[in-house]
Amino acid sequence: MQKAEAEILSLFRLNNFKAVTITPDDLQDIKSKFYQAGNKEIDLKQYGDIKVSRDYGLPKEFNKNDLNEIKSYVGYNFKIPQDVDGYKMSDSVYVQKGRTIEFKLNVDKINNLIKTFGGNKLLPENLNEKTFKIILGNSVHISSTDKNESDSSKNISYGLDIMKTPEIIVPDGVDIEKVRDAVINMPFIPDDIRKQIASIKDWKSTIPFPVSDADAIKDVTINGSKGIVLSRKFDVSSSLEVYSNLALNDNGVIYLFSGNNMSPDELIKIAESMR
Repeated sequence: MQKAEAEILSLFRLNNFKAVTITPDDLQDIKSKFYQAGNKEIDLKQYGDIKVSRDYGLPKEFNKNDLNEIKSYVGYNFKIPQDVDGYKMSDSVYVQKGRTIEFKLNVDKINNLIKTFGGNKLLPENLNEKTFKIILGNSVHISSTDKNESDSSKNISYGLDIMKTPEIIVPDGVDIEKVRDAVINMPFIPDDIRKQIASIKDWKSTIPFPVSDADAIKDVTINGSKGIVLSRKFDVSSSLEVYSNLALNDNGVIYLFSGNNMSPDELIKIAESMR
């Protein structure tokens, strides 16, 4: 226990969301830089080691009426949407066991890659082979039945994933400010993405939320909790379809909504119904 405590320099709780727009041009820019530097194929294994706990198994099914049992099983309290405007929760609720992601970086290899692109902001040498951990707790998945049952060709429904705020454990002796500086200034990252990430002031508690330039994005406040909502329209077979997503943090619990053929306002209304 003392050894574990000594290894922990800080523990980040990722409570907030910040949209970071990534365009097709950005992806092409990254690809072009790698080609120009002679790196047409990248083997990520040479830059570090990632280990994911494998004991989480298959999701466990519960009845939605057994809410107290579900909360006891996952180990935290959470809210659920009420049935509003024809949207009705499915009877089954699924719980996925949590997992821990551990990763170690090969600093020499990464710094050599940065130098290849002309970068001079390098990762600290003492970061080499140090273990970082991302802790993802037990998660709850809820879905709704199809609102538009009379027309089976157009599924109108939502899904909801609930989880405790993810945590990142940083080992002792690592200057996380220098790590962030090196990551932000990696020379193959497009300038517009770099500026967006650098502008995140409360970066120790903020999750960069990648979005497309085709998404309509706005910040929202729902029942006193902050989040973001985004939507995208598709013209499919002469029929306009709308897909919306909403991310919300409420007292250390994250709610991720995804809506099929639902406007952002409809998704917000469902989120506001949570009790």
